[in-house]
Amino acid sequence: MATIDDLQKLSKDLHDNTFLLGGFRRKAAAKALAERRNEPEATALLVEALAMPGISDLAAAALRDLKSSGAIDILCAEATRNPQSPAAMLCVEKKYRPSDTEKAYRYLFVTRQIEGLAELRNEPKATTLLLEALQAPETSESARAALLDLKSSGAIDILCAEATRNPQGQAAKLCVEKKYRPSDHEKACMYLFVTRQLDEYFKEDFEFQNLRLQYDRADEKLRALVMDVVRGGDRRCLPFITRPRKALHECTEEEIKLALKSCLRHNDWNRLFMACLELPAKYSFPAWERFQTSGWQPEDPALASLYKQILADSAGQTAGPPSPPKSTSNVFERWLAEGRKPELANASESDLVNRLKSATPPEGVPMVAALAAKPKCSETTVKAVAENEHWLVRLAGLATGLIKDIVSDGKKDSNYWVNELAGAAGVLEFWPGKAKPADLEKLKNAPVEAYSGKLGAVRKVLRTIMGYRITTGSFEELQVQAGETDAEFIIAE
Repeated sequence: MATIDDLQKLSKDLHDNTFLLGGFRRKAAAKALAERRNEPEATALLVEALAMPGISDLAAAALRDLKSSGAIDILCAEATRNPQSPAAMLCVEKKYRPSDTEKAYRYLFVTRQIEGLAELRNEPKATTLLLEALQAPETSESARAALLDLKSSGAIDILCAEATRNPQGQAAKLCVEKKYRPSDHEKACMYLFVTRQLDEYFKEDFEFQNLRLQYDRADEKLRALVMDVVRGGDRRCLPFITRPRKALHECTEEEIKLALKSCLRHNDWNRLFMACLELPAKYSFPAWERFQTSGWQPEDPALASLYKQILADSAGQTAGPPSPPKSTSNVFERWLAEGRKPELANASESDLVNRLKSATPPEGVPMVAALAAKPKCSETTVKAVAENEHWLVRLAGLATGLIKDIVSDGKKDSNYWVNELAGAAGVLEFWPGKAKPADLEKLKNAPVEAYSGKLGAVRKVLRTIMGYRITTGSFEELQVQAGETDAEFIIAE
């Protein structure tokens, strides 16, 4: 192996441009380096010699006979940097490839060795590069052949994602031809719809449930693609633009607020009153202030009596929105967001509770988020979260609203951070329609101080509504019929 001194002398001789002796020294240096061609340092000098008149052939001959991976890596690195260079042409001729797979992807792509990239086509990174190669005329056919033979779900997902973004492009044509589909069911529904494979789509999602979920998360461009299909003439698609009806507890905060604004805008006091008897106080309490000056009251005597009591309980009081939990952090929010993924969102309540028993805190937080998203959880489940040994899990219960205390504004927990960081005022988040006799008893037995201060009036109103609903009330349930920019309350069919 050449020493540093040897290499320095060879490098000096290789670049010797002196008259008469310069050419002799360059050629002698090239021959000496050729003998050491499998040493990376010598390979690097031979790569330089490829551009030197008189010795380029000697250098090329040596570089065509590399055996060590280190030497080949040096030549391939130069080919990647300069894909039009003599080094790149040598690499293509000899089918050299970097020993590092990560570097091999880019090397094969820039040197247009699509057949080599095709060997790695089931690796997502290779699939992404093959998609780029599909756009270039000189490599499109080779890339197309490779993409027609994908086996891994990860690679197919990448191709289908591109097809969804550009349903008129080459990737979409490939996906339709090979009947590829995304591995995620919701994304598969969106993909089938925008690529106009409607017969297949309606086998999977005939009521647009998954499509609506994806549509709500999509950017404007993808939404426009969906609407192009909806307006494309297939009558089966038309119901998508009719406004869907949802139970109140399934609605987003924005949809509920839009429906409340609609009632106020049209002075629809009857439906506003019915909605306020179902909605949490964070939505209904500001409306009671508007009722004070409306001059309206229910025609039914029992409801009229209830209405007057509510106005008396709320008179002159206001209640701001509940303080958002201060427990947010990027990591904590990501854990909570995991609970919306199908694996957890589709799991049953009992399954999630059982898994929670042995889960680590990072695993438990998304499970709690999934439980909180369900229409209703049992008291046993809420208690299991509230008494979990991990404070992060208890904090997730508070942050998601799964754990609520309608009497106390504070939380007495053994962990400092739960007490300091969790939002309070569970009373503002409580759904009167879900109240049980035990909840009413809690409010009836609450200490006097619970009915004073900022949330005292809220508890009075909640106690009145709960008392009526549990002991007397029979209510027609409301739904929200929501469009893209408005919403309204509708009596459930």
